[in-house]
Amino acid sequence: MRLTNQSHFIFQKPGVFYFSHRIPTNLLGHYNRPRSIMSLRTKLPRAASERAATLAATLDEDWLTLRWRLGDDTFKRFLGSTTAGSI
Repeated sequence: MRLTNQSHFIFQKPGVFYFSHRIPTNLLGHYNRPRSIMSLRTKLPRAASERAATLAATLDEDWLTLRWRLGDDTFKRFLGSTTAGSI
């Protein structure tokens, strides 16, 4: 397995690029494995980078949707405390 510099999410095995992304800790219960790995079905570095970026964006969207369904508010750490009478 050869790691590449093009993306944090891709590596290369005998010429073919693969996508690899760690599953967030709070979502591990919804997956069979702690890491998502799939073939990008290309030997071209540029195509691999583009496909990996698309897959990473799709996973991020899916994970955000799953968190919302679970009631896990990702942005609650940015909210200030609200007191009665102050608006």
